[in-house]
Amino acid sequence: MVFSPKGGVGTTTVAVNIATLAAQVHPGRALLVDLDLQFGQVATHLNLAASHSLIDLARDEESVRDPDLLAPFLAEHQSGLRVLQAPGSPELAQLVTGRNVERLISGLSSVFEVVVVDSGSTLDERSLAALELADRIVIPITPELGSLKALSTMLDYLNEIGSLMSKATFVLNNLFAKDLLKASDIEGALGTRIAMELPYDPLVYLKAVNEGVPVLTGSPKSAPADKLGKLATTALGNDSTPQPSTAVERRRGFARLLHRA
Repeated sequence: MVFSPKGGVGTTTVAVNIATLAAQVHPGRALLVDLDLQFGQVATHLNLAASHSLIDLARDEESVRDPDLLAPFLAEHQSGLRVLQAPGSPELAQLVTGRNVERLISGLSSVFEVVVVDSGSTLDERSLAALELADRIVIPITPELGSLKALSTMLDYLNEIGSLMSKATFVLNNLFAKDLLKASDIEGALGTRIAMELPYDPLVYLKAVNEGVPVLTGSPKSAPADKLGKLATTALGNDSTPQPSTAVERRRGFARLLHRA
């Protein structure tokens, strides 16, 4: 699962490229679910036309667990990746409940070898259900205080409700040409290690979205593709990830970062 409490940090780019590698490793057995229910952009990133969406399948328990009944609900990318697309209108999002998401992901996981979920940036009952079911959670952040504050607040909240953030892999996405905050500053503020840094690039990411071709396939020799490939390998593997610090430790680290800024 890929999730961030702040939009515009590269969540969909990360999810699409992890799923692209999963489709290469598990042909015909990898699925990407767009759980950004209001403004999901997975279809744009993969240049897919919408026919069915998550809304059509969410409450159909029988089809979710039957590969033959399930097939018509899914789009198929040329890579072999199957995609369950987000609803076409934000108003449809309210039709999906946390229980729908729980049944959906559980059922799809029994059919596919790998299920990658792009959960967007809204923390609600739907994304919380996905967080609980996830084997691993990839959290992109950007090197600016707004992103870090949102993440720190989210971690505090999840610790309070007992979610297991030990499953989290933190990814620093360098969206800016100039370093605003260094990885070491961010690690100190969050009290955990940054597992991967995605390099700044003025063209590769934009080209991928505009053409609907994932970075891993459209620009395979680029620096972003190299890092995204390594991130995808980590996300799909069994590497251990560090457990975030306590809320008190994060607050102290964040206060030090604010003082330095």
